[in-house]
Amino acid sequence: RKHPDLNLDLRLDDSREYDLLKLEAECAIRLWAADKADLIQRKLGTVATNLYAAPEYLKAYGMPRTPQDLDNHRIIAYGDESSLLDVMSFDSPPRQAALKVNNVFAMLRAVDAGLGIADVPDYMASTMPRLVKVLPETVGPIFDLYFIYPSDLRRSKRVAAFRDFITAETEILRRPAMRHN
Repeated sequence: RKHPDLNLDLRLDDSREYDLLKLEAECAIRLWAADKADLIQRKLGTVATNLYAAPEYLKAYGMPRTPQDLDNHRIIAYGDESSLLDVMSFDSPPRQAALKVNNVFAMLRAVDAGLGIADVPDYMASTMPRLVKVLPETVGPIFDLYFIYPSDLRRSKRVAAFRDFITAETEILRRPAMRHN
């Protein structure tokens, strides 16, 4: 709304890493730091994840008490075998997923629908307060989130406007309660 003349082309595909230096994209939000000197990065925050389930699911299947108990539960996992986030390997080996989804919001919706247990970011789960944290003493992966763009675009008003918007929208990730919930 602040920039009605700004047009966005969002690529929400985790399976491809766009080359920012070749301007395949002007900027990116990534789960890893920039690895090239010609890229500028801003840490947006730290994302903590935990296991969550719907009350109806837990009523039907019971509350796991140990990570090993997850072997007897329906697991909702992110992505495929090449996924960056192997979210259900709290102890090894990784469990067979009842449902694999390549979108974290869809995972959260599946949890809310009572389809199983998933490891999702705490800040997302906090938007659905009815969900129950499962194995709260077992913390899932914690990772940093970065906004990255080529140094050639450091004076770009378009990139600056988007950077400022993303920085404001991800402020919750910089709150201690969301990092170590």
